[in-house]
Amino acid sequence: MAKKKEMIIGITAVLFVILIGWLVYLKSYHNTAVLDDKVTANAKDRQDEQEEKQEEQGEKENSEINDEIEVEVTEAERAEKKRLAKKLQVPKKLLALYSEEGTSLSWKKVKDADGYLIFRRKKNGTLKQLAEVDTNSYIDKTVKEKTAYRYRVCAMVKAGEEIFEGEMTKGTAYFHLEIDPEKPMVALTFDDGPSIYTKEILKTLKKYDARATFFIVGERVSSYADTMKQASKQGCEIGSHSYSHANLGTAALSTINSELDKTEDKVKDILGYYTGIMRPPYGSIGTKLREQVGKPMILWSIDTLDWKTRNAKSTETKIMSNVKDGDIILMHDLYSQSRDAAIKVIPKLIKEGYQLVTVSEMAKYKGFSIKSGEAYTDMKQTKKE
Repeated sequence: MAKKKEMIIGITAVLFVILIGWLVYLKSYHNTAVLDDKVTANAKDRQDEQEEKQEEQGEKENSEINDEIEVEVTEAERAEKKRLAKKLQVPKKLLALYSEEGTSLSWKKVKDADGYLIFRRKKNGTLKQLAEVDTNSYIDKTVKEKTAYRYRVCAMVKAGEEIFEGEMTKGTAYFHLEIDPEKPMVALTFDDGPSIYTKEILKTLKKYDARATFFIVGERVSSYADTMKQASKQGCEIGSHSYSHANLGTAALSTINSELDKTEDKVKDILGYYTGIMRPPYGSIGTKLREQVGKPMILWSIDTLDWKTRNAKSTETKIMSNVKDGDIILMHDLYSQSRDAAIKVIPKLIKEGYQLVTVSEMAKYKGFSIKSGEAYTDMKQTKKE
């Protein structure tokens, strides 16, 4: 009995030892597995980090390569644009014209230009950039009265946001609004030109900072294109006087339309714009003309009869003995005697305190609202509707 009990105790002890050993083995295996999992996880994390770093490095390298490519493209474009800028033509036919909105600038388009830069000279002589435009026109709305302005324009090309300028206009367009509405003013007007004498009249006008209105005959325009441009550049006004100096007051409708249209086409071809006013030859106005003219008709309050007398002194006396504020003075730039009279009269009128302005300027500052189809002999009544 005792022996059997001892055997049971021995077997139990053995089983207990085996159980303890098994538990130890299982614990050891679990720890090893956990450690292996940690090692594996850490290795994977390190691998992921490495792959991520490699990816980031790759992206960085690719980005740098792309940047280098972009720089190369930009530099190539810059070089091409810079080369092109040197070949851009100077903007031609720069005109500065009177406008109620301000200074209306226009010029001839430049081939291959992406746009234009507009400059205005400041009092200290430096140039101030007013605007960047993509068309060949601009209106400076910042002008003030009684101030002189000089403008320059250059064509330009763009490489991204960078601008490469071409050469500026060599001549400066001159425009001014130096008109004092409280002071007397008159409008000198010249019919039947342009002629060989017109430029000398323009020279005198420029010398005394004065303007005049030229009612041109269309068939003469092509022969004096430079004179027309000079007159417009100086701020003088160009009006129509028919194409062949025809009597439009008694003419047929077809003749009226032909005489007016052909003149406008000639002026547009040379100056780039149409006339705003018209003077009927002989002062002859009929119903058909009133209906077809499409613009105000300007007559005169002082007729010098210079075409008849051909005498400079007589013309000068006629003006200086009769002139009053608001007068429209009729002369002709077709005769040498009229030229001589103008050279004398212009400084004399200024000395007497008169401002020499265009017809449209005088209408504006005298308060006239001139209308199409209506005729005006002077601008003496203010605020006329």
